[in-house]
Amino acid sequence: MRTTGIYLSSYQLNPPRLSFDFGLPTQVSYDPADGLRRFGPYDKSQPRKNPVRCAIVFPNWAKHEAERVLIGFRDGMFHFRGFNHFSHGLKIAEFQEFALRITRGATAPEHANEYRQSLEALKENFTSVDLVFIVLPSSTHYTTDAPYAAAKVFFGKLGIPTQMIGLDLIQNDASFRWALSNMALACYAKLGNIPWVIEDASTSTNDLIIGFGKREFREGRYGEIRRIFGFTTAYRNNGAFVTFQGLSPTQTENDLGQQLENAIKDAFRQYAAQQKKYGRPNMVPDRVILHSFKQIGSAEATALEKATKYVEEATSTQIPYLLLHIEDTQSLYMFDTGDRVYLPEAGRVVKLSRRQAMLLTEGRERFKKRKIGFPHPFRVTLDKRSQVGEDDYDWVFQELLNQVFFLSKINWRGFNAVAIPVTLNYSRLLAEVVGFCRETDDWQAIVEQEQLKDKAWFL
Repeated sequence: MRTTGIYLSSYQLNPPRLSFDFGLPTQVSYDPADGLRRFGPYDKSQPRKNPVRCAIVFPNWAKHEAERVLIGFRDGMFHFRGFNHFSHGLKIAEFQEFALRITRGATAPEHANEYRQSLEALKENFTSVDLVFIVLPSSTHYTTDAPYAAAKVFFGKLGIPTQMIGLDLIQNDASFRWALSNMALACYAKLGNIPWVIEDASTSTNDLIIGFGKREFREGRYGEIRRIFGFTTAYRNNGAFVTFQGLSPTQTENDLGQQLENAIKDAFRQYAAQQKKYGRPNMVPDRVILHSFKQIGSAEATALEKATKYVEEATSTQIPYLLLHIEDTQSLYMFDTGDRVYLPEAGRVVKLSRRQAMLLTEGRERFKKRKIGFPHPFRVTLDKRSQVGEDDYDWVFQELLNQVFFLSKINWRGFNAVAIPVTLNYSRLLAEVVGFCRETDDWQAIVEQEQLKDKAWFL
């Protein structure tokens, strides 16, 4: 019996080194935990909001667990030495405590309502708070009508980042000892800071990378689309977070396209402001790249074209734009027959065509313990509408694949977080927040919070 198949070539991308100091290029490491332990965060020598005002809210029958979080985060516990030491100098000026009247053993929807009512009654107490810790009856949060969702939306509407933690995790020493450093990392980023970036992320270009996502809602299973919620996140090509833009709910793709155009223009402005803040000479990026985890429609492509043309005319600068579709494949796997357990190295690329490839962002890595299971690769496609010369397609696509792989190393949600390109990962997290909003006005209220624009508050 003869077997036939398609033979494809593959090659290996080198892992990036991570940078942990804005001014000292020698402070680099392949491992985030190692780099932060040895050097501290990337922006430690730059102006940061200091001190930080925190609050913690908890069920009235969980005061002991709340105190454990407060003391562990502020002063240190186990191997974690406290947020001041972790952040290299950020002080916690205050840590207010608020006990909520929560019924022990109630259902998740009942708890969600109790959290909403209790927090609403305390609303005036949070006006000067920078970060709120939420102690939850459990760590489960993947439903709209649960305490996690209720608290996330409530504080999002106030423009305050939150850090959630479940009672089951706090009560388990084996888990809590590692949760403290993961919480510190996420909180540092949620406050608008930069833990680390990619070293030498691009050989010659300064890119503005915009991650675009949208979520559609229908009236019933077969009904028409009721609302389209859009959002963008922008990054420098070294992975540094630039800005978040939430788009108002719309009924049509055309309305979304107009808002997206304005959001991209604002991303250009925020990019210039960040360049000025760090003393960099170029106020305009060399290229702008749109990453989308859904198919890129005409509205999105037109919005990028118009926004880029607007900036070109205002600055007398030519800015090519590129459109990249990054699809999370759930039915495909890669195997390495040369490895004992058949797991390929992270960074393995299988070329499908001149502008399409499969990229594995998780796999065997040096200095890291192997995770259980086999991760799915991403299908990366360079859109035909991208402004790339015919002779440049090959090297440009190769550069973009490297960039996507490098951006999978910028996940500030935790040290062992899944290696998903940050543009795709943050879009998922924002889509989750959109799903938590019970009313259209909830998302609109979050979108209007200016203090959230330059923070990765959705981690």
